[in-house]
Amino acid sequence: MLRLGSLSARLVLIFMALTLTGCVWLRLLQIKNQLADFDENFRIEVADKHFILHLVDPVLLSADFIYLSKLNPSRIEKLPQGDERWVLDFHLDPAKTPEQKTKTLSFIMTYTPAHKLAAFDFSPLFVEMAPVAFLEASIRSLKGRFAGLKLSIDYRKLSSP
Repeated sequence: MLRLGSLSARLVLIFMALTLTGCVWLRLLQIKNQLADFDENFRIEVADKHFILHLVDPVLLSADFIYLSKLNPSRIEKLPQGDERWVLDFHLDPAKTPEQKTKTLSFIMTYTPAHKLAAFDFSPLFVEMAPVAFLEASIRSLKGRFAGLKLSIDYRKLSSP
């Protein structure tokens, strides 16, 4: 039987571990909460056939992206103001036509000097497949999908990058 003192000590340790290590799951919870007031926390820009989602108050870290997606950027560009631009390139494999061999689907993420995701850029090729109106409606609809989501964390399986 567990003693009250040991249970409360465990809960305090778990709480401290989650908050002090900057757990990726807590940052995802922050994004979920930001989606509730989409227009206050996100800005959409359409420029040169690109669809760019700007995060007004960035919380997701570059290490979180790698941890969650298991992907590393194809290249990283340093920007003059200290930001970084991460580019993920995807090529059709195998390409069935010569035209497909030259097409690259790219996603560009801009990170602040604190390594927080500030913008996510969908390339023109992606916008051809999923038009701007569809992309915007899909992203906005996430707030409704996460509204009833309850975050449950099993501390025994928890690992943080």
